[in-house]
Amino acid sequence: ILLTPNEIKFLELLIKNKNSLVFIAMIETEVYNNTVITDAALNNLVSKLRKKIGANAIRNIPKTGYMLVV
Repeated sequence: ILLTPNEIKFLELLIKNKNSLVFIAMIETEVYNNTVITDAALNNLVSKLRKKIGANAIRNIPKTGYMLVV
């Protein structure tokens, strides 16, 4: 599976926090180097990663964050 640098950072963050909520602010800090991102950019990142690792692997908590479900 080929992942982009941001997909790798996001997946690593999810793995470090597996079965725990990863808040959007954490994603902005860890993946995007403290840059506030749009909902569209975040949705795009999550969508692309889900296609590569499985749609059910990433759970969305609306307007709050994501968690890796293992």
